[in-house]
Amino acid sequence: MKAENHKNSNLTQEEISDARRKESVERFKKLTDNPQQGPSYSFKSKTTAAILAWFLGCFGIHRLYTGKIGTGILMLIIGLIAVVSYINGWLGPFIIFTFIAGIWAVVDFITIICGSMTDGDGNLIKE
Repeated sequence: MKAENHKNSNLTQEEISDARRKESVERFKKLTDNPQQGPSYSFKSKTTAAILAWFLGCFGIHRLYTGKIGTGILMLIIGLIAVVSYINGWLGPFIIFTFIAGIWAVVDFITIICGSMTDGDGNLIKE
């Protein structure tokens, strides 16, 4: 329909293509002139979080440090159950809870080192 309107005003096909191209470029510029905000970064230290995850990871201290309180408390409970199981000589629960807490801590440690761990507000933990 637009092409018919342009034809009636004696525009050549090349002029119509140029006009459409310019419209597309203008629309693209409007979209890209407002750059998207990049990822926000936390004020928490990546090094501190990594050290806490390495040495106290089974107890979730690194998660408490980064502001992930819920999962930090859950890891703390799992770690404490593992310690109590060990003290009381309950081998089955000790192995299970140590395995769960250990794998979770190793995954968190790798996530921190790779730079994709976020704090409690969803901000990336960076240097």
